[in-house]
Amino acid sequence: MRRALYAVLCLVLAAAVVGLGSWLVLEPPALEVPEAEALVFTNVTLVTPGGVRRVGETLFVRDGRVQAGDGGEQDAGLVLHQYSGKYLLPGLVDMHVHLSVHTKLLAILFLAHGVTSVRDMGSLTGPTLELRRAIVEGEHPGPRIFSCGRPLDGNPPVPGRGNRPVASVEEAHAAVAELAAAGVECIKVYDNLKADVLDAVAAAAAQHGLPVVGHVPVDAHFERAPITDVQHLTGLRRERPDSISGFGDVDLERIARFVASSRERQIAHTPTLAAVAAMLRPESAGSIEAARWLPRWVPELYWSRARQSITPQARASWSDALDVFLDVTGRLHEAGVRIHAGTDMLTPFQVAGESLHRELALLVEAGLTLEQAWVAATLTPAATLDAVEPSAFDAGAPADLLVFGSDPTRDLAALDSLEAVVAQGRLYPRALLQSYLARYRDFYRSGLVDGLTMALARGALTLDDQPAPSGD
Repeated sequence: MRRALYAVLCLVLAAAVVGLGSWLVLEPPALEVPEAEALVFTNVTLVTPGGVRRVGETLFVRDGRVQAGDGGEQDAGLVLHQYSGKYLLPGLVDMHVHLSVHTKLLAILFLAHGVTSVRDMGSLTGPTLELRRAIVEGEHPGPRIFSCGRPLDGNPPVPGRGNRPVASVEEAHAAVAELAAAGVECIKVYDNLKADVLDAVAAAAAQHGLPVVGHVPVDAHFERAPITDVQHLTGLRRERPDSISGFGDVDLERIARFVASSRERQIAHTPTLAAVAAMLRPESAGSIEAARWLPRWVPELYWSRARQSITPQARASWSDALDVFLDVTGRLHEAGVRIHAGTDMLTPFQVAGESLHRELALLVEAGLTLEQAWVAATLTPAATLDAVEPSAFDAGAPADLLVFGSDPTRDLAALDSLEAVVAQGRLYPRALLQSYLARYRDFYRSGLVDGLTMALARGALTLDDQPAPSGD
């Protein structure tokens, strides 16, 4: 069920670059990015999820950071009277995305939905790090990107992922050293790694000060696997996560051991509920409003192909899996285990940013309060990614902020009242983000680009005869 995602997407990209040299000059439009100027928010309510609400506050932003002070030279910034009376919240964080296709468009979509930081959990290192550089240097709008680079897998690796095969202790140290030199912030491990090689990866990562995140390999035991942030609740079953069937057979004793071990070893979990739930809504995927910004081949070819793979038996398996995911996520949270909001964005029926809004709703369905879900999508992942950074509105905190007309920690429908995003100290009013998306939509829907991408995607999907993937 989860096979061939990267095979399909990489085929599209490879065919575009190799087969059509003209594609190289068909770049999306360059966008003017706001300067990171000094900003002053007056008479706003500062909402710290799970904490206090400070009404009638003034907040200063300078050099991409929240500043302390109550007057004097701090007032020398751009006073944003238009946001008086509004609600300020910390930016959302998606802890599991894949920036593999249309990366510049994805970056804008994240911001447009209030996502100011993402953790890329598997892509070729170069394009992701180049996008990160462009965002940091103000050449393109987008969230802060934390990258794991190319995932490390066993030999042979799981097909269709582009994972790097690592078969020995020596190869493990070499692979981690190369990723560290490239500038990644985490090391992702995958299903086919042998247990001793996984231990070597963890030892090498520790030498470079990098956390090990990802899947619990089939050869490893969850209770001993040196992974600090487990994805998709892998390890709950010993079967490969590519098979979604069998979740309904997980017994309560196994769940209890899984939760207890997570608590005792201080393991965080990114369950990616949205990726599982998305496979149960293929008929309604066309009604996702944000899908109108995507290149046409995504909903009309890629999603259509995935829809065809969802047989009644597959739907039953996905339904069983979602029930277990919701139950276990609730139990983990109740036990005090850290939960990270993440979506596995790039799987079928998901749109960058919009999928994290759905993840918030699913965390509530799993048993978290709405404020606790916001904590899992803001403060908890921010502390994990930044380690020593202050949080929320403390002086020195990263200026990644959201401006809402209504308080979305009281009512999730208030997400639609987003009026502006501050990302790395740059102010993006909602209208500006919408104009960015409109320009990219017009580019991808133009005759030449639309025809090329549709033809390439259709050819790649025709060549690939495996079932559509569910996530990774």
